[in-house]
Amino acid sequence: MPPKRHGKSNLPTPLQEGVILKDTEKREWRLGRMIGQGGFGLIYLASPRLDVPVEDSAEHVIKVEYLENGPLFSELKFYQRAAKQEHIKKWMKLKQLTFLGIPFFWGAGQTEHNGKSYRFMVMERLGDDLQSIFERGGRKFSKGTVLQIGVRMLDALEYIHEHEYVHGDIKAGNLLLGYRNPHEVYLADYGLAYRYCPDGNHKEYRENPKKGHNGTIEFTSLDAHKGVAPSRRGDLEILGFCMLQWMCGNLPWERNLRNPDAVRDAKAKLLDELPDSVTRWAPAGTDCSEIARFLKNASDLAYKEKPDYEALRKILLDGLEHKGVCCNGALNFTAAKRPPNESAAKHKKVDLPKPVPRQVKDEKGKEFESKDLSCRRRAAVGMKSSQGQDEQMLAGLSKQLQNEAPAETGGKPAGATTDVYRRKLVKKSRDITLPTKVRIVKAMVFPVVMYGSESWTIKKADRQRIDAFELWCWRRLLRVPWTARRSNLSILKEISPECSLEGQIVKLRLQYFGHLMRKEDSLEKTLMLGKMEGRRRRGRQRTRWLDSVLKATSMSLTKLWEAVEDRSAWRALVHGVTKSRTRLND
Repeated sequence: MPPKRHGKSNLPTPLQEGVILKDTEKREWRLGRMIGQGGFGLIYLASPRLDVPVEDSAEHVIKVEYLENGPLFSELKFYQRAAKQEHIKKWMKLKQLTFLGIPFFWGAGQTEHNGKSYRFMVMERLGDDLQSIFERGGRKFSKGTVLQIGVRMLDALEYIHEHEYVHGDIKAGNLLLGYRNPHEVYLADYGLAYRYCPDGNHKEYRENPKKGHNGTIEFTSLDAHKGVAPSRRGDLEILGFCMLQWMCGNLPWERNLRNPDAVRDAKAKLLDELPDSVTRWAPAGTDCSEIARFLKNASDLAYKEKPDYEALRKILLDGLEHKGVCCNGALNFTAAKRPPNESAAKHKKVDLPKPVPRQVKDEKGKEFESKDLSCRRRAAVGMKSSQGQDEQMLAGLSKQLQNEAPAETGGKPAGATTDVYRRKLVKKSRDITLPTKVRIVKAMVFPVVMYGSESWTIKKADRQRIDAFELWCWRRLLRVPWTARRSNLSILKEISPECSLEGQIVKLRLQYFGHLMRKEDSLEKTLMLGKMEGRRRRGRQRTRWLDSVLKATSMSLTKLWEAVEDRSAWRALVHGVTKSRTRLND
């Protein structure tokens, strides 16, 4: 029976340098100096030569933990059951691989020191971990390097999965370069490895909140957040999150790591809205389409379903071929060039960016702040044409324009003041095409006024004000004054919006509805589904949040339950409803 896992670190007392350890195969090892430590154990240099001190260039290491600790026991069982050298060589021959990133296991044993029992494991020595290289290189890898690492890790994961195990803790800190071959990457640290399919019988899907959020919080899978036993799709999700961080520099939920529930919800949202969520998060000039497709393939898997490793590998190999990078070539860890203003762009939310505009004064000197939700909500439904709002919208347009339409905007003339130049450029320039301006309004202005709209209960009067605000935006974009005798229909025909502002709000509400229905029971879910009702004033219109969902989809609640269970079908339904909202309400 394996020892119990401890929640807190329990590092052993260091052993003396020069101690001789004997493994279960009767091989003897001389202990050298300590070169590192983990959450539970210490790592020493080691050598099979007992007559001389261990040199700094030794090619073996020994991991030591207290006998009662669990992680090293789990790692040891993985190597003994699934990582025997004859199995690895047979697999490489079958798959025609020249390299498989699983470290060489030499042996293990137990020893005693000062009345304490220790467990140790002898491994080949590895080099630097990718996390330290990631930090030194400006927290970014080039796309070619990311895809190369992804292919090699996919090879290792396929072998691990076919031998009844999952890793469960893939991250840059557990990916190490070789000591003798520094251009190869090894997947190390199997302390959280889990035998998901003992004797061919897959574990059942069972949520356990007491075991939730296991693993490294920023990368762990959605199943692990819910306390479900690790699975193959979980490993692939973790690898996808890692590649997204390496390519973009950050993950959307890194600011909320102290709140595991918020991290779980952010990951669920990102997976529900693929591939758009990854595209929105990627910095300007960075193509993450392969990562989005990889994550979508992984998230669409059932809990017990075997992944199509060839299809996943083809996604990454196609990206490498497009970049002209050899899959088995040397890894290039030169920091990728960051586009301008990327550091600021990385702190937006994955679905609805939170605006942080400067305080702006109108003609009367009143200050508008965006920190209060009610202010933003009033701005969304009752905003009037004022100089302050005009300046705020144009500032947002110009910032996005600089990143998304550089070919149309051109370069800034020498000596020009940045803010003044940008605003005049967007407002007066005839060189910027109308479709580009419309896309920028949708990307920079609408998310500001839609903040929190997925939980709004909108009445008929609110819809009219939303439509009026949208028309105000289009009139300002076309520089049409309100006194001009021009119909709203003619404005819409010239703009040709693919979806109205209210339609985008409906899309957010439907996505949020699907997210709620897949969650466990909670007060939030109960409130949104209208299962708690109170009194209302006589004559006041009865409005529920759920009514708008039922009206938009023209489906009963029972059918909605069934549709939500199939994520791909639900995404198609949301897309169809949104696409139908191509014009303003009458």
